[in-house]
Amino acid sequence: ELQGNIRVFCRVRPLLEGEEGDSEHLAFPDSHRDGRKLTVTSSKQDYKGVATAQATEFAFDQVYGPTASQEDVFEGIAPWLRSYVDGYNVCVFAY
Repeated sequence: ELQGNIRVFCRVRPLLEGEEGDSEHLAFPDSHRDGRKLTVTSSKQDYKGVATAQATEFAFDQVYGPTASQEDVFEGIAPWLRSYVDGYNVCVFAY
């Protein structure tokens, strides 16, 4: 089933100290198991100084929120590891 398929997961890291106010710019489902979309909101000012908010939505095969554990992420990539053990080519890229 996994052969030839490309899947993209996104993991949102927990906020660092001093970043607490930035959380309002990211929106994702509360449940990391059912989440597939990530919304990023940015505000821009026009030449008159009027601020407008623009939301951009990104779709992924899975979105892991900041409360997701390493075990949750491992559970998501476990099928790829099984495919690797079965002799298929697998690539996991983490940034």
